Amino acid sequence: MLLASGLLAAGILGLTPPSAEAISGGNDVTDDSFGFVAEVTHTPSGRFCTGTLISSRWVLTAAHCVGGVTDPRVMQVRVGNNVRSSGGQVRHADSVRSYPAYSGGHNDVALLRLDSPVYGIAPVQLANYSLSPRWDGYGTPPFTRYDDGIAVGWGVNSAGQFPNRLQFRGVDIHPAGADSAGIKYIPTGPGACGGDSGGPLLIYFNSRLYQVGVTKAASCGNSASYSEVGAGYLQDWIFYQLQIP
Repeated sequence: MLLASGLLAAGILGLTPPSAEAISGGNDVTDDSFGFVAEVTHTPSGRFCTGTLISSRWVLTAAHCVGGVTDPRVMQVRVGNNVRSSGGQVRHADSVRSYPAYSGGHNDVALLRLDSPVYGIAPVQLANYSLSPRWDGYGTPPFTRYDDGIAVGWGVNSAGQFPNRLQFRGVDIHPAGADSAGIKYIPTGPGACGGDSGGPLLIYFNSRLYQVGVTKAASCGNSASYSEVGAGYLQDWIFYQLQIP
């Protein structure tokens, strides 16, 4: 299990030994360090994803989590909890917006506007260009300014079951090449799994968490990939949407 040592030294994360590998290979979240991480549920089917609160009325997730949705009200969001389907604040979407050029594994981001604001929970801040891990065009992996990342999600564990608590794990970030879509990471052992889609890839800088990616491909194996939202055109689109009523 590889953990972001700076996070542990800072003492911001509540840890208990996991009863089974989850996210996979993760640890239980036992405090409010990741209060901005949301359960995102398509209520008619029970299809389950993860998301992040990026403002009091907006949740960022993956476009493939909202595919085929015509009535935004079927999307339920629970935020501010670390026990599955319990506590926190529950809202429904009144608008669902996927990136217009979303296609398969490319541009896999979407926004849910909530029917009423969330109160008392600090949103996560998207990273800026200077903080975002990125490929420099030379050398071999990790090609990164920050090689410690944190993956967080509500996805299934290695036993194929949904853990009762929100999960996190430390990962090594390996930014993809310029012709690739998004950021990859390579954990030690299993990684993100079904239900983690839409969840965040985070970095910790100057005592603060920043989101650099959105989970788009989670194989439950030894790698996962993320759409980059810490800089670039996807971030530009996100900020533009937040200004539209």
